Amino acid sequence: MLSIILILISFSTEIHGNNLPFRVGETLNYSVKFNFIPAGTAALKVVSADTVNNIPSFHIQYSARTGSLADRLFKIRDRVDSWIDARGLFIHRQIKSIRQGSYRKNSNTELFYRDSLAAVNNDSIPISGIVFDP
Repeated sequence: MLSIILILISFSTEIHGNNLPFRVGETLNYSVKFNFIPAGTAALKVVSADTVNNIPSFHIQYSARTGSLADRLFKIRDRVDSWIDARGLFIHRQIKSIRQGSYRKNSNTELFYRDSLAAVNNDSIPISGIVFDP
């Protein structure tokens, strides 16, 4: 979902130049329902303007969680913090904490485009081109 939103924002930026379609402090809130029964919530927030390795970036935070009733069936507690390039809106850093039922995954990714490398949980992985969602 985050990658779709980032791609849409990227296309919008190409059309409108540097007029970004979001501002620091903005939050998109979603309510998830199943047959009119509340199932959970999700949010996408522009946390701050920041830098990653001296590169101007935006800190974007995505979170999703099921409500108390849905927790009994399949508990979700996800959080993804991404630092995206202020111009190209591609990822420089991403920290994921995924909790879906019994599935657990934590990852910490830092992208080094000049070196064509991604550091993922202390492993180096070669990359080619820009990355929107590692």
